[in-house]
Amino acid sequence: MKKVLALILTLMIMGSLAACGGEKATPESYHKLLESRDSVYYYEADAVEEFPDDGTEPEEMKVGEARDGNGSIVVLNGEKELDNRQIETKDSFYYVYDPDKIYTREDKEDTEPAEMEFVESSEMKFDGKTYQYSEYQEEYEMETYVSEDSDETVTEVFLYRQQYLVDEDGELYAVISIQEQKGADGEENNTIYKKTERITKLTEGKYPEGIFDIPDDYHEAAPEDEEYAEGTEGEK
Repeated sequence: MKKVLALILTLMIMGSLAACGGEKATPESYHKLLESRDSVYYYEADAVEEFPDDGTEPEEMKVGEARDGNGSIVVLNGEKELDNRQIETKDSFYYVYDPDKIYTREDKEDTEPAEMEFVESSEMKFDGKTYQYSEYQEEYEMETYVSEDSDETVTEVFLYRQQYLVDEDGELYAVISIQEQKGADGEENNTIYKKTERITKLTEGKYPEGIFDIPDDYHEAAPEDEEYAEGTEGEK
């Protein structure tokens, strides 16, 4: 349940990771481009996902992302290769598993993008080096079930935090995304999800050809279809 929640919230707030041309980029400029639906870019990263309160081991994966400048975005992931794509257009979500040539489509409601508030800029020790970073946050409420076996729900408050780490040359080194459940009555927040993306490739103004396309020979399946479930088992 928490993994599904984390994925949904991340998809709601995902965006571009491109640097402004000419001047040295700052963490703030990366965040500004993150919020723009008009961006054109492509990036790849080595990522680590963690669910601290589940007691599971961190999961390593490859991730990628691109925007086409016309409001569409694609998120890519895979264990060793970028073989899964989640394409968001104005009207639809497409989930594409390229090795098996399978995809599904879901209708999408047209909603306004989330706006995160600036929190601070400072320096951070990370991977043995010091990086400039800026942090942004969004607070939101969501109904969750009291337990897996209960139909009773409760409204809880969450924080979505993003930190952008930039090196001395103005290159984006990493993006850290954290989702926390706010503690009640002064208690500490509970981290439910953390994703660290170390950027390995970033280009502005272009993206790989065909990354937004679904070839004609791909088979459309319902998410509950056995064939689709087998194809996407590795990403769950």
